[in-house]
Amino acid sequence: MYVRGRYCEYTRESWWRGIATTGLIVLDEIGSGMSHEFRDEALLTLLEKRKGKPLILTGNLTLDQLRTKFDERIQSRIKSGTIIDFAGRDLRNDGLESRVARVNVTEFRA
Repeated sequence: MYVRGRYCEYTRESWWRGIATTGLIVLDEIGSGMSHEFRDEALLTLLEKRKGKPLILTGNLTLDQLRTKFDERIQSRIKSGTIIDFAGRDLRNDGLESRVARVNVTEFRA
């Protein structure tokens, strides 16, 4: 891999060292999709490496759903931080029909 014009080879250790030393990490959509051992172990490692450092986790799961999605080790590490629960409807759906672009495909034929 090239970074800023220089060849850089990532190893598992250098990847996690970067995770541990980066100023802020934002992980979007935790808990989405099927759970599997690799993902859970990676999340657990990330939570350990970021202990006491800025980390933002986002997702659409309720606190009860988090309890059923993750094992106690991951739950404990997530709960050790500040949790902000935004409740309400999904505003992305408001006005959806007015934002749908209608295209007549016959206009693009050669």
